[in-house]
Amino acid sequence: MTVSLASIIADLESKIANADSSSSLSDLLSLLNSAERLTGTKSVYDSSELLTTAAEEGSVKFQNDGSLRFYNGTNWDLLDDPSYVAPLNNQGVASGYTAGGNPLISDIQKYSYTSDGNALDVGDLTSARRRLSGSSSTASGYVHGGMSPPYSNVIEKFPYAANGTATDVGNLTVARQHLAGASSSAHGYSMGGDYPNRNVIDKYAFSADGDATDVGDLLGSITYLGASSSTTHGYVHGGGPSLPGTNVIQKFSFSVDGNSTDVGDLTEVVVYPAGSNSSTHGYRMGGGQPTITNSIDKYSYSSDGNATDVGDLLAQVNNLAGNSSTSHGYGAGGNASGASNVIQKFPFSVDENSTDVGDLATAVRETASNLQV
Repeated sequence: MTVSLASIIADLESKIANADSSSSLSDLLSLLNSAERLTGTKSVYDSSELLTTAAEEGSVKFQNDGSLRFYNGTNWDLLDDPSYVAPLNNQGVASGYTAGGNPLISDIQKYSYTSDGNALDVGDLTSARRRLSGSSSTASGYVHGGMSPPYSNVIEKFPYAANGTATDVGNLTVARQHLAGASSSAHGYSMGGDYPNRNVIDKYAFSADGDATDVGDLLGSITYLGASSSTTHGYVHGGGPSLPGTNVIQKFSFSVDGNSTDVGDLTEVVVYPAGSNSSTHGYRMGGGQPTITNSIDKYSYSSDGNATDVGDLLAQVNNLAGNSSTSHGYGAGGNASGASNVIQKFPFSVDENSTDVGDLATAVRETASNLQV
């Protein structure tokens, strides 16, 4: 049998080019080892010279000691464990944050994922704003939109590594409040909002400061909405052009700019819900106006479909800040007969109610949320 070396090389090059952050470590190692056997060489990078912070987040490279490194956006993590799974942008392992909110504050508050406890005030936004939203890279928290008044188009970021004041890094395509946020590995997204009601999906880069671009449309002009993020799609749930809202779950692709599609329904019609996400599911927490709910919904990322009710929050609450560690969904603050200071969490591994795990430094609602990988 004749073997075409050119075909083998072309196939290998294609597989390497299509590898991304969702590729398993075993697959990446297999590709790199195949390339080494085929060419007789190994691409080696010295940590003091070529493994720099100018690299693209998600890069995987050999070091000259034979180890394999993954760039998380800040550091090159050692991949010496076959079970290693790189952190996801939509889940944190260190801390959760709230930023700004109502009453009109500029506070950035931080609480731990590794131990239950109260939040600390660790910095400030460039200005006091409420009804804003956020996204998260592996190095920084991003906050966008809101109102002070007037309505804001500002995108600002704050570093996780140091406490302090955020910096203005760009603008949304249009000023708005009551918007939602999502995060891919490379970009932050802002969706919907008002005034007037918007259908816009904006995208801005984590790798370089700059303005957002309009990359698609939601199903209609929608505000008071919640959101979650898988590794491949942004999800929007609930909200509405008016009260009492909608139960629609819609999603849009991170890899290809375009409009959202209807993929299922929540268990109830809600406005002002929060969102969080495990690696496999999106969650909707609370919401509603004038009737406020305490329910927690769950919907699958692997297949489109309706949500199921899997638990209850501590109380009926809307306008809380949803957040996600690798093991729990978090809800912070919100409106429960006034601004709340409660931090609560529920497990992803089993369906059950949330528990009270601490207090914010300042009671707040209508705040942005961020997470530290």
